Amino acid sequence: MAEGAVGKAGVRREGARPRVLSAVCPHLGCSVQWNDAKGQFVCPCHSGVFTADGTLVSGPPPRGLDELDVTIDGGRLKVRYQYFRQLVPTKEVLA
Repeated sequence: MAEGAVGKAGVRREGARPRVLSAVCPHLGCSVQWNDAKGQFVCPCHSGVFTADGTLVSGPPPRGLDELDVTIDGGRLKVRYQYFRQLVPTKEVLA
């Protein structure tokens, strides 16, 4: 398994468990960004808006942000980064 930067993700803690969301918009693959003032993720390309937990609020994306699998090993957060099919209403891993 390779270590290092592979892609962008948003990390938040829910209790003791970290939750990691892909920063790739499920509409057309643009990079979503966190907006501190609004407390939301926003896709600057097509105005997709998502809550802090990744739920779709508005815009053209067909679903919310995709959650990535994580493990904690020796105090380190390890993220299984994957890419998902865009423009479909369900989370589908690209091979």
